[in-house]
Amino acid sequence: MRVNDLARVVGLVWLAVGGVSRSQTFTVGDQCYLPGPKTEGRCTASYQVKDNPANNIVCLWSGDSVHACEGRTMWGGGFEWVSPPGATLEFRRHTIWPTQDPAWPDARAVRLKGRLLASKYVATVSFSPPLAPCGVVLSPGADIQAALDAGHGTVCLQGGLYPTAASVRPHANQTLRSLSPQAPAVLRRTAFLSDARVLEVLESNVTLKDLLVEGTATARPQYGVLVYRSGNVLLDNVAVSYALIGVGVNQSPGNVELRNTRVVSAGDGRACPGCAQPSVWITDSNNVRLMGGTFTNVGVGPEGDGELACYNTPNLLVQNVTVSRSGASGMYLVNCDRAMVLSNTIQDANEWGLDLVNTGQPSGTDFSLFDGNLITRSRHGGAVLKDSLFDTFQFNTYRDNRRGPNASGRCNGVNRRGNTTGFFQPSDSASPAPVSCDD
Repeated sequence: MRVNDLARVVGLVWLAVGGVSRSQTFTVGDQCYLPGPKTEGRCTASYQVKDNPANNIVCLWSGDSVHACEGRTMWGGGFEWVSPPGATLEFRRHTIWPTQDPAWPDARAVRLKGRLLASKYVATVSFSPPLAPCGVVLSPGADIQAALDAGHGTVCLQGGLYPTAASVRPHANQTLRSLSPQAPAVLRRTAFLSDARVLEVLESNVTLKDLLVEGTATARPQYGVLVYRSGNVLLDNVAVSYALIGVGVNQSPGNVELRNTRVVSAGDGRACPGCAQPSVWITDSNNVRLMGGTFTNVGVGPEGDGELACYNTPNLLVQNVTVSRSGASGMYLVNCDRAMVLSNTIQDANEWGLDLVNTGQPSGTDFSLFDGNLITRSRHGGAVLKDSLFDTFQFNTYRDNRRGPNASGRCNGVNRRGNTTGFFQPSDSASPAPVSCDD
């Protein structure tokens, strides 16, 4: 299934059937994208159960395989076995635990004895880059914008340096890529203003592939790449260095994917109130995905540069990303509901590893899944969760956080502040313990 078929993706709220309590709801995240966080051939769908009557056994099934069972009022997790073209997930109510049913190990018989509460088909989605041949091939130093303005569908760049005095702006349905990934083109901004960008995507259906984008240590553009008010945009194997903000996604209507993106030395190396600059800044958008990549900074902090920041953007997916030596927190999420943060590494952050708060908003990042992440050697605790609702933390590892100096938080794991109703943490580990605490 291609991303342009997004309207076919499964819905968010599963309507219960068969006389379930009106307050009881089942939800599933609307993102299941390939390649997945653990294997290329399957992806993860998040789910939550809310207001389940106490001691009411509810199980999640896929076919005749039972994935999870709980008797809690609120719980959730990630179903990581969605293979193409998709999978049907069912919630069923059972009178006893399935493995204690007399019909076990006949899983099908046990499943059918359970009362069907909700069922939904989850389709896999993938974003395949365009494979059209080069419409034109440019040599180092050539005018990239002139080739784009000429209307070529795919503009290919031979390896070498391409100085740019103004922002390079691809048009709708265009691809800008290096001729060979082994010999990438280098786009370097040579004229600097306060709002300088090396690459600026202002139209939809654009692909940027196998490019190096840079400023210099003494003259940094505001953005390496800015995606503004445009959707269906793919950055594939794009590296940015020496920009105040590596990559920005602002007011996108949806479907922006950063695949194997690398940002080095974002910001200006200073740490002070109000001057922090992120490696990636996502704001007021929808359905943005970071799938693989590294974000490395110089480690000057707190209140320094280099974090991955998300504001007011639902359906964020971050998987298989490494954030190192951020001058602020590793990842900073504000009002990014239904996020999935899967199989990432955050190391040596100069504030929190995960910073999940509600700054300026009624609530923070709700109905989200944090699964399989390693968070280590943060200045403060591994995570702070403030005024964020119905979030699930599973299979995360918190190691040697609260290193200081002046460490915040009471524990190495998740530090809970304010209203964290629906917090569910079935299988995290922490060294030193505990995995979570009220802070």
